Amino acid sequence: VPQTFLEEAMIETVAHEVGHTLGLRHNFKASTAWSQEQTNTRSWTTVHGISASVMDYNPVNVPSNRTLQGQYYTTVVGPYDKHAIRYGYTPVDGELSGEQHPTLASIAAESSARHELNFATDEDAPRSNGNDPTVSTWD
Repeated sequence: VPQTFLEEAMIETVAHEVGHTLGLRHNFKASTAWSQEQTNTRSWTTVHGISASVMDYNPVNVPSNRTLQGQYYTTVVGPYDKHAIRYGYTPVDGELSGEQHPTLASIAAESSARHELNFATDEDAPRSNGNDPTVSTWD
């Protein structure tokens, strides 16, 4: 087993679990953000990962053509993760209970304009009565 395989697996696992400690939920939609060509290009995956979120459950990334091997696992915090952390940890003044602060509304609105910020979690998956086939684990 290549050393990079083991290192990347450990990095992804730790990043995923730290995401949970920060309050992030699983994002099973994140695996639809990048193309197969992108996930098989190491220069892409080292910057963007194999998914738009470390909170996804992705299989080991091993292409049938091994000369196209990107990273085996995601080793970077994805754009969805950064976005969710920004929403959850941005300080806002004058926040009122039961009302979304304009600053947070602005951050939330960004997710509809950028496909890599799409989100769907456990309850959205078909195994939990969800009906979106792009919300899947290990895809």
